[in-house]
Amino acid sequence: MNNVIVVTNSEDIPAALSVAASLDDYAIYAFDPALLDKLANAKLKNIKFIDCSSHASSASIREWAKINAFEIECKLDIEVKELLPGISICSWQHLSLHQLFTVIRWYSNIWENAPSYFSDCIVHVLVNSRPAYHLTCSFIPSILLIQSLLEFGLGFRAYTYTGNPIETDVLPDIFRDDDTCDFDILSHLPTCFYDYNYFNSELEASKKSILNITSRIWPVQVHATKTINVVPFDSVLNKLTGIMSNQLSNFAEKVTGILDKLLTPYISSPIYRSYQSQHLATTYKCQLATYLLLTKYFECKKPAKILLSNHDAGFLGPILAFSESNSIPVVMVTHSKIGYDLAFKGNNITHLTHPIQGDCVLDKSGKRVLNFSLAYPEEFNNTTNYPARIKKIGLLLNSISTYGVMGTSYDIYMDGIRKIHRWCVKNDLELAIRCRPGETIINALIMDIGVDLRNIENYLTMPMTEYAQGIDVCLMYDVPTTGQIDFLKRSIPILNPVPVDLPWFEAKFSNKNVIPRGNIDTILDTLDTFISDETNLFLFKNSQFGGYVNLFKNALPLRIFL
Repeated sequence: MNNVIVVTNSEDIPAALSVAASLDDYAIYAFDPALLDKLANAKLKNIKFIDCSSHASSASIREWAKINAFEIECKLDIEVKELLPGISICSWQHLSLHQLFTVIRWYSNIWENAPSYFSDCIVHVLVNSRPAYHLTCSFIPSILLIQSLLEFGLGFRAYTYTGNPIETDVLPDIFRDDDTCDFDILSHLPTCFYDYNYFNSELEASKKSILNITSRIWPVQVHATKTINVVPFDSVLNKLTGIMSNQLSNFAEKVTGILDKLLTPYISSPIYRSYQSQHLATTYKCQLATYLLLTKYFECKKPAKILLSNHDAGFLGPILAFSESNSIPVVMVTHSKIGYDLAFKGNNITHLTHPIQGDCVLDKSGKRVLNFSLAYPEEFNNTTNYPARIKKIGLLLNSISTYGVMGTSYDIYMDGIRKIHRWCVKNDLELAIRCRPGETIINALIMDIGVDLRNIENYLTMPMTEYAQGIDVCLMYDVPTTGQIDFLKRSIPILNPVPVDLPWFEAKFSNKNVIPRGNIDTILDTLDTFISDETNLFLFKNSQFGGYVNLFKNALPLRIFL
């Protein structure tokens, strides 16, 4: 019988190498095209990509996951009400639960066809020890595969390995060690990698005193009056009052039991379901402790404002609950300039996005969050010189999948790139493809499209600013990326071809009135007009640049909101 090693995520690869070394012959089955480069780089052999992306609509799966996540949260909230008078924990772990259910539905759809993939095979299943948590690999795909293999009576061997640790049993070390609780602003800004210098300069210009809670993951340096670090929960047990300690212990015990029942229809293994339930309960416990400690710390004087990033690294829920219970206004900045919808109430939130934001941000009930354009510092560079003939087309790619779940059919996605490639060949133009660093699909592009490896690697390693300056016209493919800004501010024409219509929550990542969006054929028709008469390119270039600059006319600096 054939040996098939199933790899569902990048953390499986060391385990796959170990299993492969013990076998005379094997094949690697990957169900996520984003894994192909990583598998090839690891020197694994006989790699086969199984395309299951047409089995279900990603948009419908994500909507199903959203509904199920909110249902779980509401049921949990009701069950623990007597332990939490006046507090709602709804949405505190919505992103993790949403990912959990997205992965469950996606892989359940794939594994229900297990006999067609694994007949006459011994399937080697690699089981990550880690439970599901937002944007991390977990044991969920493999446990669901084992459930399916058992159901169909297919032969398999399972191997467990220790995944990279995730420390969710932490909380801010916010016990008062002095008499100072007088701060103007409470801030918590995870993942603002590119813009933290701007945020720091605005915070300094505000002349406000700032208490900053650093992030458990993706921390950035904030120039604060005082910084609170995160510490393991167990290390501060002796600082908790007896009442608080008992309250948290009872809460975690009850949450674990409730979650175990609620997750039974989805995770049949009692052991792994228990791991998942305990992990979620521990995270809830640390979040509740954070809320209680914030309340105690600021009992003498509340901050006037709270400044948050929209990237939830674990403390967003309790901080927003604290703001709501104390009527403290929240200013929320985006970690990547553009904003997505919130899983929380937006009643007291002012959301600040880059002017390129294409549409409003909604809260959990579908209501608009108060939104303003933020005046990020940019230098605009335009020339009214008549353009030379187009020689190089840029193709800017976003991620093809997120934790294994594809946004559109692989065939449709690749066929769109194939059309663009053929058009460039027909017009004797260079196609400069730039993958998202760390999430490349180079092997797929070489095998399915026939592009040159050297060009892809060259454009991948250079900075985005350098890449943009060498492009005559850019095609931002599929889901918009913040890389669009590097083209717009330099007056480099950019269009947004999409293989299928984008769902609304992704379409809002770019302003279609500035960057035209359309199917592949429509965008190529536009490019034809640029080729046939450079005047069309000249007029489009100047109009697009003017439209982009005009977006900033009502943009405001961050300090205004502080």
